[in-house]
Amino acid sequence: MDSMFEDDISILTQEALGPDEDWLDSPNTDLSGEMCSASHFALITAYDDIKNRLTGLERENSTLKRRLKMYEVKYPLIGEFGEEHIFSLYEAKENSLLKSEKASLQQQLNQFQHELQKSKEREEQLEEMIQAYEKLCVEKADLETELGEMRALVETHLSRIRSLEQQLRQRDGGAFPGLGAQDVPFIALHPNPSLSHVLERAGGWQSRGLEAELEAARQENQRAQHREEHLKAECERLQAELKHLQDTREQEQSERDMAWVKKVGDDQ
Repeated sequence: MDSMFEDDISILTQEALGPDEDWLDSPNTDLSGEMCSASHFALITAYDDIKNRLTGLERENSTLKRRLKMYEVKYPLIGEFGEEHIFSLYEAKENSLLKSEKASLQQQLNQFQHELQKSKEREEQLEEMIQAYEKLCVEKADLETELGEMRALVETHLSRIRSLEQQLRQRDGGAFPGLGAQDVPFIALHPNPSLSHVLERAGGWQSRGLEAELEAARQENQRAQHREEHLKAECERLQAELKHLQDTREQEQSERDMAWVKKVGDDQ
């Protein structure tokens, strides 16, 4: 570096000029010698500063060259076309990142599709449960209506039985004036074969018809009571099944709410 500028300083000295040569811009002879000396010193100082800066830049350039050679040895991809290789490496890295991000997005998409499918299946199950619930409600209403009708029928049969028993007591009381009122129902409800000839003489065929009608009414009443018990049991079963469906629906709704809250928390 010094060899480049070792002779350049001579252009700033008067001795470098020939005996017959003058400065290009020769100073005015009117100027004092001190002014010329000061201007000459300023030029020399500026030149030295520029020379020092160039020397520093040369050293920095040499350092950078050494570093470049070290990187060329350490990373063979950086050669004569180092910038192109670096760009290719950067592009390959970007492609790798894009592929990784694409795979992650595809995985998330598959997960969302799976969750959507599960949600559709849960909706279908919920729809089936709602339909079953509505069907149970209709069956329950029908059973309650039928139960009310059976109760009304039982009341009708009971009224008919009471009426027949009253008629029997009245007829048996007229046929047996010596019997008390408490003995007549026993005779009517528990016929004795030994007394059949007495009943035939007292009441005849009409009394037998009333007894047969009373027995038929009692049997009908028993069947109605059995039917009522069966309907009550069916109503209780439907109520238990209805409660189970309601509990299952509430539990699934709670699980979906918890899953949604957890997912929102994970996304945040």
